[in-house]
Amino acid sequence: MTTVKFADLLDGFEFASFTGSVENIAYISLDTGNVYLTSSEPEFEAESEIELPADIHTSDRYVAIPSKNDLDLGRDLALAFVRLHLPDDYETVCAYFRKRGAYARFKNLLDERNAMERWYEHQRVETEIALRAWCKYNAIELAD
Repeated sequence: MTTVKFADLLDGFEFASFTGSVENIAYISLDTGNVYLTSSEPEFEAESEIELPADIHTSDRYVAIPSKNDLDLGRDLALAFVRLHLPDDYETVCAYFRKRGAYARFKNLLDERNAMERWYEHQRVETEIALRAWCKYNAIELAD
């Protein structure tokens, strides 16, 4: 069984979850537990101090760390939080997520309701639960 540090897993998860014009992928080596970060952005690859294994994209000895969307920790998590903590705003937030700029409007609402800290804690807890379940499913042991 492969062992990986939870902090390294979380860093890889956050890297893979970054959205924008680049594609980021984080891999765990099933042999060493090391986490490797790859990006479609050439400057990132050049700045990285860790050299990627030559077979990282072709070997079955590396598993890609999921992103927040892979684990339903995006829109679905926000809606679950609102349903639990701000039920009177649920329909409003649902409408936000039907249009572009949803997260900005969502965060503005959280700020107005003084719920930002509760959101961050909810997000942290749910992310940890989801990553631990993913590791269990993939026979990856966590070193905390």
